[in-house]
Amino acid sequence: MLYKGRRLFANVCADKPDPRLFVRNVCHGIAESGVSVGPMLRENYFLQLVFGGRASFDGQTVARGDLFLMRPGAPHSLRVDSSEPFEQYWFEVGGEEAGALFDKALPAGRDIAALSDPESLRQPLQDAVYGGMDSGLGFLGLLFTVLSRLSKPEGRSTDSSEGYVLRAMEFLRQNCQNGVSASDAAANVGLSEKYLCRLFREKIGTTPTAFLQSYRLSQAKLLLSETELPIASVAAAIGFSDQTYFSRFFKERCKVAPSEYRLSSKKNNNLTGDN
Repeated sequence: MLYKGRRLFANVCADKPDPRLFVRNVCHGIAESGVSVGPMLRENYFLQLVFGGRASFDGQTVARGDLFLMRPGAPHSLRVDSSEPFEQYWFEVGGEEAGALFDKALPAGRDIAALSDPESLRQPLQDAVYGGMDSGLGFLGLLFTVLSRLSKPEGRSTDSSEGYVLRAMEFLRQNCQNGVSASDAAANVGLSEKYLCRLFREKIGTTPTAFLQSYRLSQAKLLLSETELPIASVAAAIGFSDQTYFSRFFKERCKVAPSEYRLSSKKNNNLTGDN
């Protein structure tokens, strides 16, 4: 977003976008004091999370721990006015249901909100941008996690069905290394597995099992490309006790074995100077 600053990295979603709701990319950027952009118009929604510094967004102050939204079709301006570098992660979100999602998540008439425990989001965001996540489901899951961390004004609650989905996704992420399943997530949130699957399909267009598989795959790619862990340890870290089964799971989805993926990732990093 801060083209006059430094866009450190952008991870573009490789999946064909779902016309209802999709995340096109997740980015990380830093800008120095005095950088100014806009007025500008956006084609999609840009959800921006501030992790350092302070800026003026459409005349209002945003600082560390804040989230703000640029809506399509409206002019927006941003100026960095702190001595500390302005650091942020942001999502580009589109689709027929994007507007309704943000209208529900943010207070009426306000496109700035505080995040509860923002630092807990840094690692998932880091993984999404730099870890090779290429699944639209993974991006959507992270987006819902971010929205679940909004500090809600007193008396305001998340829609109950959406809340079940958010809690189930968080449970699956936090416990994927323990070999959890959709039935475990359903029990954790107090629903039947059948009803939870129905809510997942309604809210994010997939099932809890497919969401968990997508998350496990993105974590496996990260561990294979960024660590020297043995394949068996990578498998165990994402909930597979059987290395052979993990290798089959990985190859079915990536068309290469985990060891081949690791070798290819290392070669690519060497070519780009990222090692």
